[in-house]
Amino acid sequence: MKYLFFTTALFLPLLLLTGCKTSTASSSPAGTDNPEWAKEFSQLGVDGTFVLYDPSSGKWQFHNRERAARAFLPASTFKIFNSLVGLQTKAVANDSVLFKWDGKVRGWEKWDMDQTMKTAFQYSCVWYYQELARRIGTEKMQHWLDKVGYGNAQIGNKVDEFWLDGTLTISAIAQVAFLTKLEAMKLPFSKSVQANVHRLMLAEEGQDWKLYGKTGWGDHGNRQIGWYVGFLRSGTAKRIFALNMDIYEDEDAEYRKVLSRKILKAEGLMPGAE
Repeated sequence: MKYLFFTTALFLPLLLLTGCKTSTASSSPAGTDNPEWAKEFSQLGVDGTFVLYDPSSGKWQFHNRERAARAFLPASTFKIFNSLVGLQTKAVANDSVLFKWDGKVRGWEKWDMDQTMKTAFQYSCVWYYQELARRIGTEKMQHWLDKVGYGNAQIGNKVDEFWLDGTLTISAIAQVAFLTKLEAMKLPFSKSVQANVHRLMLAEEGQDWKLYGKTGWGDHGNRQIGWYVGFLRSGTAKRIFALNMDIYEDEDAEYRKVLSRKILKAEGLMPGAE
């Protein structure tokens, strides 16, 4: 689908209100490419994209705009959406409900234990969110994917795998569109559910700023893809962001947050942050 863009400020409301999916390069909003961000990626030898949106001005900034419009599996960034649906549908009564560990050793002690939504989100525990998806069920999950217009909204035949196996895909631009509505609590979930997920996403805070985010990491075809997505409230300013990158070695995963923080700090949005 191609979109007509009259102004940058018009793009996002149109996208979000209609539930359109930004999965192709033709869906890229008007904006500016930031050459300083390109230097940051180059210095670390990272292939990826970064998108930053200012909801007050409607301004979009990019590194690698073409990649920002390409869709990849969301991996663990889908825990944001999964949490919203789980709480909204009462698949769990609240984020403190305990799921018992099944005893299967998965190689990390933080996963090999009983989990609540709070701990599972913090530790990005896959098995908890797979169980949550099964409790939600295919019909309800599909309803909310369609209602929100999340990515390509595809589940396939595995309700506990679709965000991990490449069936569901989403672009960095679409991540930002989704998170812009979440930050403003304008998604079609209850205000209390959205506020609850805000609390789950709070990653760090400093002098008059709070950073909310979620990482992701998964196999997309013959390569591994890393994500860091979220939003930042700094004084009266708000920014929505999404980083997507290739991961070649396990050590590369740290660059998801490193690059995102470097860019947000350079924008003057994290005063006092190390």
